[in-house]
Amino acid sequence: MPIGYALHSMLNMNEYGFDDDDIYSKRIRYGPLFWGVALATTNFPDLAWILSDIKLLHVEVGRVALSSAIITDLLSWLLLVLSTAIAGETTTFTLVYSIIFVGFCLLVLRPLLAWLISRDEREDQSGGGRGYDELHLYYLLAAVPFFGFITDSIGCQSMFGAFMLGVIMPKGVLKKTLMEKVEDFVCGLMMPLFFLIIGLRTNIHTLFGGDPGFATIVVIIFLAFGAKVLSTFLAAVFLNNMSSRDGLALGFLMNTKGLVSLIIINTARDLKALSNQSFSAMILTFWVMTTAVNPILSKTYKPIKNLSKYKRITIDGLKEDSEFRILTCIHNPRNISSFVNLLEASNPTKQSPICTIAVHLVENTGRASAMLILNDACKISEEEINGLRPIHFMNSFEKLEARNKAITVQQLSAVSSYSTVHKDICSLAEDKKVSLLSPFTSNLLMLKQF
Repeated sequence: MPIGYALHSMLNMNEYGFDDDDIYSKRIRYGPLFWGVALATTNFPDLAWILSDIKLLHVEVGRVALSSAIITDLLSWLLLVLSTAIAGETTTFTLVYSIIFVGFCLLVLRPLLAWLISRDEREDQSGGGRGYDELHLYYLLAAVPFFGFITDSIGCQSMFGAFMLGVIMPKGVLKKTLMEKVEDFVCGLMMPLFFLIIGLRTNIHTLFGGDPGFATIVVIIFLAFGAKVLSTFLAAVFLNNMSSRDGLALGFLMNTKGLVSLIIINTARDLKALSNQSFSAMILTFWVMTTAVNPILSKTYKPIKNLSKYKRITIDGLKEDSEFRILTCIHNPRNISSFVNLLEASNPTKQSPICTIAVHLVENTGRASAMLILNDACKISEEEINGLRPIHFMNSFEKLEARNKAITVQQLSAVSSYSTVHKDICSLAEDKKVSLLSPFTSNLLMLKQF
């Protein structure tokens, strides 16, 4: 918050940037609240994409960053409600009714929706129900503006009501169907339109055409970037006992901004708590901060792993009653039978079992970043993942487990480019604590990487 106040003051030292309106000209003094909340926010989806792109998703820094991003996102929503109430000068009214609304949603509406949905699913399974149809989806879609109207009436943003409707929606077929129906529409049309509005509101000429000038904008970007890095570094090193190197990397990662930050400053602009210059400066600052994270860390930070404990690990060094872990990488289905025969010939017993992590290697051709699919946990059909897990790939290992109870197989699909797949596999092998890595593949480029 002090940084937000300082940056806001640098841009609004002489003028507020509004017309002579007594109500709105007073609200600009609440601008530092939105500066502080927006700077403290770390966008979870963009951070996950960056971590996956620079291969830090499965290391300690990546896990800490993702956990911190979830917490900051939740707190940012709460602070946005508080800041909106303060800027609207209806603090007590908005806070009281917001708490009542959230409590009613969580304690009354969520159990009621869960009961109604479970009842319909039981009737459908027994044959007495008709299942979910378009009418159910219409009711849910009609509830979105209704919830938004409620929160807007009590002084919060309308999107907070829609957010709460999504939070209280129980998991199940109806929720999955609703997401399938509206996801493409929201991501393909509504979000681009929102970004278009943000772009139209941004006026870079007000920053570099006169006051405050290029030097002031550079200082603002530097202070905003450095404040987040320094605060995260101090908290990581002195409170979480992380190394200075990891703490600095975590500070850079927490500078990742995204949709939540844009929502915060757009809300402040609607309330006239930010001038045109402040709004444009924050957009430029967040763009620079987020853009700089990936290239800086990809060039300067490589996680230091203590692999000395793996140097003397051999099959002879394992205890007789310990589990033998094998990670095998299968690119061609023709390799499956050979590996199955190898496992059966290893003579596993219940006292000395074998745990196999079978990874189906798929070249990343249509995705922005790599991903790891757990076959048992992700109930995804073959059509949804375009055949990433052939049916015979799963059946072969399932039959093997049925024949030999001393063998357990965990099946995964690794979608990555051939130039970086070895990093994903080695990280997975370290995470699973395997004793033997068996890259079954005839792809020469992939073998060179291993």
